[in-house]
Amino acid sequence: VGRDDQPGAGDGWTGRYGRYVLEGSVRKAGSRVRISAQLIDAATGNHVWAERYDRELADIFELQDEMTATIVGAIEPELGGAERARAKRKPPDNLDAWDRYQRGLWHFWRFTRDDADEAERLFQSAIDLDPGFGPAYASVAYLFTLRVVFGWTDAPDQTLGRALRAGQQAVSADDKDAFAHYALGRVQTLQGDFETAIAEVEKAIDLNPNLALAYYGLGFALTWSGRTREALPHFHKAIRQSPHDPLLWRFENMAGFAHLHLGEYAEAVEWHRKAARHPNSGFWPNLNLAVAFVEQEEWDKARAAMDAALELQPDLSVTGVAGMLGSLRRDLKDRHLDALRKAGLPE
Repeated sequence: VGRDDQPGAGDGWTGRYGRYVLEGSVRKAGSRVRISAQLIDAATGNHVWAERYDRELADIFELQDEMTATIVGAIEPELGGAERARAKRKPPDNLDAWDRYQRGLWHFWRFTRDDADEAERLFQSAIDLDPGFGPAYASVAYLFTLRVVFGWTDAPDQTLGRALRAGQQAVSADDKDAFAHYALGRVQTLQGDFETAIAEVEKAIDLNPNLALAYYGLGFALTWSGRTREALPHFHKAIRQSPHDPLLWRFENMAGFAHLHLGEYAEAVEWHRKAARHPNSGFWPNLNLAVAFVEQEEWDKARAAMDAALELQPDLSVTGVAGMLGSLRRDLKDRHLDALRKAGLPE
């Protein structure tokens, strides 16, 4: 995917993203500019996305850089969603490697164990059709990390070993793929190899400064290593960069997690409640919300949040969550688990 043009100071601009066209206009009134943009499926003429931005015109070059990053960050999940919908409409016997990969992502973003199984099958099918297809390897690596953090595996160490191999294959297939480096860094974070993980996700950011996932991954690695205050700006950047991301709930949940372990409980509650409102968010936001309420000794609210988490995943236990938290710095992990016990999570 490549840009042919960027929004500038003229009346109109157009860029092409594969089968999609991004077009828009710039209008100036005094010291303000209005930038309108829309993404169109060139094959069908359907509008995929549209947005309008009003900004103060102070430094034209700074504004151009800001709007480029903002628009690219906004359309990336919209492009992905359009491709997944297109792949899902095609009959199963007419799917090439790209279509299988996109259909796999559709299942991946639903965050259920059954959907994870189907996503893995489709990613592997894409690899079978195209053994050099790096994004499929990266998605397999990332999917295996989710199996660990959601408790969808009985052998987390073995699962992370498989994830590491898939991440290394993704980077080997295309060393310039930011998502591959992000996925590998996520695996290394869960294995406790924090310095290597941080370097890996920083490389992802260098390769693609508009990849919201990479900022989330960097924040996650910093949080897991105990550098929580440093992590917060990266979660906020991911949220600003991709406000419609299918992983938005995770960005918000981890922002809350960071505030929680900084003792900023009101902020933690706000972020975890935001995350819990997403239909694909699963049990984690409510589980963390229970911890925030325990820390404030709001016991009724803590038990209500715990009940909501257990309703979404009835087999949750302190032992299981300890495995999901994996390599999280020991003092943070122990405090989190102790609060969950107080909120009523069974051993």
